[in-house]
Amino acid sequence: MFDRRRGVVALALVFSVVGASCKAGSNDVSIRPSVTRPEIAAEVVSLPPGVPEPTKVALVAIAKGPSVSVHAAAGSAEVVKMLSNPTIEGMPLAFFAIDQQADWLQVRMPERPNDGTGWVKASDVDTRSVPNRVIISVSQRSVRVLDNAQQVIFETNAAVGKPATPTPLGRFYVDVWLPNPGSPYGQFLLSISGFSDVLKTFAGGRGQIALHGWSDPSAMGRNVSNGCIRMRNADIIRLSELAPLGTPVEIIA
Repeated sequence: MFDRRRGVVALALVFSVVGASCKAGSNDVSIRPSVTRPEIAAEVVSLPPGVPEPTKVALVAIAKGPSVSVHAAAGSAEVVKMLSNPTIEGMPLAFFAIDQQADWLQVRMPERPNDGTGWVKASDVDTRSVPNRVIISVSQRSVRVLDNAQQVIFETNAAVGKPATPTPLGRFYVDVWLPNPGSPYGQFLLSISGFSDVLKTFAGGRGQIALHGWSDPSAMGRNVSNGCIRMRNADIIRLSELAPLGTPVEIIA
């Protein structure tokens, strides 16, 4: 679990140094992945049971205007949510598109409930494809990155939620990409669009979970967190290179 307000302060400091805008764009530090190292060779390993099939489409959809209307169905006039851009935390509003019908996109949202989807007009967002997906196994306490060929290109162990505050299962996506979030979140934080099933609020936040760095390597491979996925700092930096904004994150048992 993390307090997003700390991340907003950290991000504001970054913006004050580089002069970047808080709005979505190719120069936005919350969207742009860092310079990547050469890709490691794909490893052919046994995938954990329960890994879902890839979605029909896989696009990050970033809001273009000050708000986006989310509709009940493609072409429907019924608005089920109106989401502001930037978000309440001052971040660019990003969705993950999983299907498309004509000029409409079916999206996952950075909102409760965890399984919520809706439809947005394609003209209200800018889209681009994402190259990989992240698979987290709670029972194995592992993090894997699969490329578009469904080959494992990165794998490590991590810490997950303790029994009282378990890491929620489901299909989510990276909704904030944040370097140097500050203590205790290590050298990188990837907020995901999932929320704790137990903690409705946490440290002033909404009980949202994240993958983030951690300074104590002895936590890896254990069930010790408030729901977040704690990773070694070197591992979260590597993951940030492979998982830009909008990358699907699928948490399985």
